[in-house]
Amino acid sequence: MKNVNYINAGAGSGKTYKLTEIMSDLLQAGQTRPSRVILTTFTELAAAEFKEKTIEKLVSKGLYEEAAQIDSAIIGTVHSLAFKYIRKYWYLLGMGSNLQPMPEEQEQQYVQESLSQIATDDDVSFFRDYADKLNIVIPQSSRKDYDMWLNDLKQLVENSETFGIWNLDD
Repeated sequence: MKNVNYINAGAGSGKTYKLTEIMSDLLQAGQTRPSRVILTTFTELAAAEFKEKTIEKLVSKGLYEEAAQIDSAIIGTVHSLAFKYIRKYWYLLGMGSNLQPMPEEQEQQYVQESLSQIATDDDVSFFRDYADKLNIVIPQSSRKDYDMWLNDLKQLVENSETFGIWNLDD
């Protein structure tokens, strides 16, 4: 993909300002249209703020038509945009057209089921032996925490998926 801008910075560092500058400059120069813009954020609040600030910037430059077209830009969270495209192209993915996001109460069950497919009984036994040998206990308790590794394993799996690492042997 050409013309991709990736900005990774902490809160309050000026990401929204920089992105609104880039977008308004490109629109002013006629190098793009709002309908050709895809912007992802991690929060709905950030997506809404970007839209608002971009409209303000365009209006201040006299770009009223472009400001009115901002709703044609695809702006949202990573998850909401991914879901939007899954719903749009469900037939290419071999899925049904009535897809819905997983309810939050089912997420924990799904994660545990996913982890159970990864961790075998031998793995569980190994980690319990490991916990015994290292005397791993729950803080403020003398009871051994045999499942303390589940969160670490979950994080490992999430990081592997995020960074596209599928072969952990390398």
